[in-house]
Amino acid sequence: MEQYFSATQKMEQEVMFPSLLRGVFPQQEGAAPAADGHTDLYERYQLLKAIKPVVEKGLASVTDQSHSSTDTSTA
Repeated sequence: MEQYFSATQKMEQEVMFPSLLRGVFPQQEGAAPAADGHTDLYERYQLLKAIKPVVEKGLASVTDQSHSSTDTSTA
C-alpha cells in the first residue's frame, strides 16, 4: 500500500498537464504499441485519481478497526 500512495503522490506532482497524456499508450518491453481497445495514459491517470480516495478511506477504516480491536482486547 505504501508503494501505491508514493506512486500516486509522485504522479500528481509530476504530471502537470494530464490532458497531454491522451493518445499516449504505455509500451511494454518487446511489444509493439497497440491502440485497439487499450486505455491510454490519461484514462489510467483519471482512474488512479478516482480510486485514490476510496483506497485511502478503506485503509483508514482498516487501521481504525485494528486500533479499536487492540483497545478492546487490552481493556
